[in-house]
Amino acid sequence: MSNRKLKVFRKAYMLILVPALCVSLAGCGEKGGRSELAALLPDPGSVAGAGDMGEVLEYEETTLYDFLNGGAELYFDYGIARIASAEYSTAAGKAVEVSVYDMQSPAGAFGIYSSARYAGAEFVCVGNEGMLSASSLDFWKGKYYCRLVTFDSEPETREVMLELGRVLAGNIKGAGLPPAVIGLLPEAGRVARSEKYFTGALALNNIRYISGENVFKLGDRTRGAAAQYESGGTIFTLIVIEYGTEGEARAGMDSFREHAGDGGGALVEQSGRFIAVVCDLEGEAARAALGNATAGLDEQQ
Repeated sequence: MSNRKLKVFRKAYMLILVPALCVSLAGCGEKGGRSELAALLPDPGSVAGAGDMGEVLEYEETTLYDFLNGGAELYFDYGIARIASAEYSTAAGKAVEVSVYDMQSPAGAFGIYSSARYAGAEFVCVGNEGMLSASSLDFWKGKYYCRLVTFDSEPETREVMLELGRVLAGNIKGAGLPPAVIGLLPEAGRVARSEKYFTGALALNNIRYISGENVFKLGDRTRGAAAQYESGGTIFTLIVIEYGTEGEARAGMDSFREHAGDGGGALVEQSGRFIAVVCDLEGEAARAALGNATAGLDEQQ
């Protein structure tokens, strides 16, 4: 497959998923002629069925926009710093693009990975968790989000892509943990692997659209988690937001109520430094879900 075709495919996919960011630079922080980030990329000689490795491209700061094709702002919301990417050939002459994103923290890596996670995905044990399709592999480990893409969906190419991912994951030292705020989501009724993490309004709206304005007053001191839940056959979204102080939490709740009101498709309640929000559920079921969430938050004070 031609390099041009792979790039066209990657751009189209990224526009669908609201993708990551890039900037084309030569290596910085030299290590055998490659930066520390680029050094994580697999040695093709260590992967059965892999052929040559192309030029390593690195992106940072303003050039991240070149790689991410309009989706960079979401990645910046999760702390993206730089990306290293290279194209590998298979023994059959197919191409696999391997990219590793330095998100600066495990929370950021989990966050951007979770933003792309979807129900029905094929999950694999690569890194902390991976999603495999016929033409892509996404996973996170430590402070890194990793994405592998191929234009070819043949099983042989898929297997090479998967092995490249395993080697890349093995090159990353330290697994890291999901952000602690994820643990504040109630377990009862939660849809498996629906948990997502956010800090700012853009990332929250990417999970569940709330408003074109920052009505919850999200900022550097906020951390949030969201997940889908099932109640009586209805799927709804529960959001928990942690603020720096009780006053900030109250201001966030009051701001939301001022803009949307509790009749605006969501219920919100405060518990100390936290607020809980139930979306897409009505009546007694919504109030029960909100009460369950705030009861758990009360224990965190």
